[in-house]
Amino acid sequence: LPVEGATISADPTGRSTTTETDGSYSLTLVPGAYSITASAVNYASQSIDLVVAGGRVSANFVLDAASASVDPDTLSATVDYGGTESATVTLANTGTADLEWELLEQQLSATPPVFDAAELLAMRGDTTYKALPRPTTKSVVGEYAFDGPLVTIIDDPDDDTIGTAEITEVRAGVSGDEVAVAIDFSDATPISQTIGVVYLDTDQDPETGLPPEALSGLPTQDIGLDYFVEMFAIHDAVPLVAVWAADFEFVGEAPAEVDGQTISFAIPLEFFGDEDGSMDIALDAGVIGPEDWAPDAGHGSIDPFGDVPWITSDPSSGTLAPGESMDVDVTLGSSATASGTYEGLLALLSNDPRAPRQDIAVSLEVVAPDAFGALAGTVTDSVTGAPIAEASVLLSTQWDGAPLDLTALTDAFGGFHLVGPEGNWPAEIVSDGYLSFAGDLAIVAGIETTHDVMLDPDVALLTLSPDALVVTVAAGGTADTVFTIGNDGTQPLEWLINENLTSVETAATTSPLSGVNWERQDGWAAWDRPEGFAADPIAVGYTDTSVIITDPVGDAIGAVDVTTVEAGVDGATVSMRIDTTAGSPVGDAVGFVFLDTDQDPSTGMPAEDLEGLPEQDIGMEFFLDLFLVPDAGIALLVSTETFEVVAELPVAIDGQALAVDVPLDLLGDDEDGAINIAMVIGDFGGPHDWAPDVGHGELIPFEDIPWLTLSESSGVVDPGNSVEVVVSVDAAGLEPGMYSGELLVSSSDPTVGTIPIPVTLMVE
Repeated sequence: LPVEGATISADPTGRSTTTETDGSYSLTLVPGAYSITASAVNYASQSIDLVVAGGRVSANFVLDAASASVDPDTLSATVDYGGTESATVTLANTGTADLEWELLEQQLSATPPVFDAAELLAMRGDTTYKALPRPTTKSVVGEYAFDGPLVTIIDDPDDDTIGTAEITEVRAGVSGDEVAVAIDFSDATPISQTIGVVYLDTDQDPETGLPPEALSGLPTQDIGLDYFVEMFAIHDAVPLVAVWAADFEFVGEAPAEVDGQTISFAIPLEFFGDEDGSMDIALDAGVIGPEDWAPDAGHGSIDPFGDVPWITSDPSSGTLAPGESMDVDVTLGSSATASGTYEGLLALLSNDPRAPRQDIAVSLEVVAPDAFGALAGTVTDSVTGAPIAEASVLLSTQWDGAPLDLTALTDAFGGFHLVGPEGNWPAEIVSDGYLSFAGDLAIVAGIETTHDVMLDPDVALLTLSPDALVVTVAAGGTADTVFTIGNDGTQPLEWLINENLTSVETAATTSPLSGVNWERQDGWAAWDRPEGFAADPIAVGYTDTSVIITDPVGDAIGAVDVTTVEAGVDGATVSMRIDTTAGSPVGDAVGFVFLDTDQDPSTGMPAEDLEGLPEQDIGMEFFLDLFLVPDAGIALLVSTETFEVVAELPVAIDGQALAVDVPLDLLGDDEDGAINIAMVIGDFGGPHDWAPDVGHGELIPFEDIPWLTLSESSGVVDPGNSVEVVVSVDAAGLEPGMYSGELLVSSSDPTVGTIPIPVTLMVE
């Protein structure tokens, strides 16, 4: 066969050329004696001594090369749990040079056993695809032109769509500095309308990154996505995909192609940093929203090559002389291989110039024993009900007379999944900041059992008794009563009492923006400032604050993660501080703060009208628009009744926090500062975190009660103990009648906010 691209060089001149597709070449030389050498990659070089005296001289070369053959090209095995099966692969060298060969392993997919069909629903209710806004500064990296091999990594059922888009197969591969994915659809799929999202787990660790259900995937697609690919522009004049990081940072655009019933794209590996192309993949596709998921359980894998624990070849490399052959022993399975279905490759890499890579398809099914079942559940906070991510789950079982420890880490929604033998087994669940769970959990053979676990927080827990105080005295008299502060938790309780009268007089202020309307946008968008907008914002003083919202760390679906919200009121001003985690890009934070000034969720605008959650049971009369904070350092106070801009307020960035003050009189003539507060925060790409996820924070105003004195207003209570606080009232100078106030108890108990204790003084 002709050798294309061989180098023909002449010594001593050094002149050279390369062969054409038919192996021919032409080299012009001056008369003289030469050594002509032909060389090519993976061929043995050949030299001929030649004298050129003028005219045309022919010099033909026959280059020796190895030629590899492999038999068989498919291996398949079904083994019982803990078992193995052996196979033989025969390698032969039918060429004319030594064959240098190596067998490398590659896992393509791993699917756990399903004991009970999982319901195919997207957890966040995302039934409609929504593209994130892409910056215009990124450009497409050329046209789609991937020339590397693509292997099947996902074989999806061809009858499981809930709509019209039916995924049948997903192929992928890595070549040079690109990774490519090709998604095949059924003939009936309306390919010209089909779009979707592909999830990439580049560290191949399902416990890191976002779970697929945070977007539109399934919880059974056991990956933690570090990047995702939006296929929403694949039908544009210039087909492309948009690549986003899990923190919703835009990475770039990459070329795509729709060819027949296949959607393909290729992404530069540099998009993922120091990445060799190894990654786990899952996806969904549909016309308007997700209709088919691939795979429904598990994931596909791109692993250029690495150690695959369920494939062992012996030997794995060697040299074959021309005409020789040898057998390679291949073992599928191991004592530690979990039950499930596995797909992979054995790639024969050699110096055969015609076929440098030959793949052996490998499949293995590890059958779960009849006595095996699945245990799934959710780990939550026993006080707040919030899911606990990255809790360590250990189930100590026995199998075949030996210990078998099953382990898992909970995902972002607190979920875990284990497969093992039937029985009641000792379990231990551990998470930082919580008391450990220890008890027996059951696995039932042949089915998936659900067992949810609540962990008690390792914190102080405040108790108060009674929950109201009523004191009656004669005119001019005094009296004492007590209430008890207890600690039912496991850590010391720090407590503080503030006082509040039932009414507060405030001075009036004039809004600089009366009559200017907030132009409401669809969804998550910035407001366009109108001409004539006030140049000088209202400046107000800062007052003391206390925590009114504690939001779980790590529950954000993007980079901006709210941790706590502090607020306070001094009779004239509401001060608010929104704290975020150390890694949050607080300078880019935007969003909405909901203010329910009548503390009635049935009135005003619901949170979900401004990208909030219905569980934030709030009916806002006002909100703060934070979309001008990154550029102008201001927030807009807007009335939900008229959508009038009430005021422009300065926002300070203090470390990882946003701080803003709101004059009380802007919220109404009778406003005393008692406000329910919730919010949604993110960046310009979309919302990232809701605080709180359920309920709201409550701001309660403070003001000294002149007729009341406390024996102590702060202190520390050890776990299991309590302290009595003496409340003394003095009716000197008070007219007969009823007087009321509140004792506002705040504490280091993270499960509750400030608790009011009503105090009523009856003067006879």
